[in-house]
Amino acid sequence: MSPTEKPAETKKPEATKAQPQEPIVATSTTKKTSGLAVAALVLAFFFPVVGFILGIVALSSIKKNNESGRGLAISAIVISVILTLIGLLTMLIFVLAIGRAANETGINGVDTKNGSISVTGKDGATATVGKSVSIPSGFPSDVPIYKPSDVILATSNDGKYSVSLLTTDSETKVSDYYTKQLASNGWVTPQGGGDIRYEGGMISNLEKDGNVLGLIIAANAKSNDGKTSITITVGPKSSNN
Repeated sequence: MSPTEKPAETKKPEATKAQPQEPIVATSTTKKTSGLAVAALVLAFFFPVVGFILGIVALSSIKKNNESGRGLAISAIVISVILTLIGLLTMLIFVLAIGRAANETGINGVDTKNGSISVTGKDGATATVGKSVSIPSGFPSDVPIYKPSDVILATSNDGKYSVSLLTTDSETKVSDYYTKQLASNGWVTPQGGGDIRYEGGMISNLEKDGNVLGLIIAANAKSNDGKTSITITVGPKSSNN
């Protein structure tokens, strides 16, 4: 190198500028749980039929909307089916038990008509209760039925009868009527017996030709809408009477 020559300049490497990186956005892969599936599972315990239907709808919605909760929907359907079968089985057992009880107690039939219920036993005994009750066939003709009145209960069994009536007339008027009518029809007070009168009512025990009659009259019973109630029982005199 001559004295006049300058040394070659050394170039410094240029600094590389760092390229700005784009921020990485985390994407969630968790699926949304189907609200229909959750509702179906809850309702399956209380309303099995509704839970069953909603479970089927939830399965369709889950597939369509790519949701999670398929297991919940299937569980709802299974639980609904099981509970429905249990309910039907319980009902069947109940019906069979009622039928067996009816056979063991001798019930021959139950009839409902005109707002009343009538039960007939295999031995011919009957019991009717309701709004439109008829006097049993064979009821003694010498025992008057007060008019006006509504018959609300009537039973018959082997020559023994019982009827319950309601009337808007006063207890005094009803008591006077039966005292006169029963006496004129030959019913008498047994030896040592007699009427028992109390405030708002009367109890009588009478007999005639081997039959006995019990009469209870009560006024203004709260359960009878303030009406006077009349209960008559009549039948053959037993060895205990």
